[in-house]
Amino acid sequence: GTLQKVISGASPFSAKLKRELTTAEELLASLGAGLVCATILSPVDLLTIQQQRLGLDLMDCFNYILQECGPTGFLRGIVAMGIREGIYSV
Repeated sequence: GTLQKVISGASPFSAKLKRELTTAEELLASLGAGLVCATILSPVDLLTIQQQRLGLDLMDCFNYILQECGPTGFLRGIVAMGIREGIYSV
């Protein structure tokens, strides 16, 4: 992936890595990719789960979370999701 290329010293747009990555570097790239993925998907998952739990439509659920927890409420669970996604991408 892109993070693996950057860690190896290659351009993100090149076709190959400059060198083979160590196990620790591969793990770091995987966790980084998981964190990027979680930043995007965590709020979506949170909205979906809260919609099901509360029985609200999308906008009502969005407003409920915003009023109850503030803007940072949408990032609840982001660390756990980032670790999970990082492990899956190894």
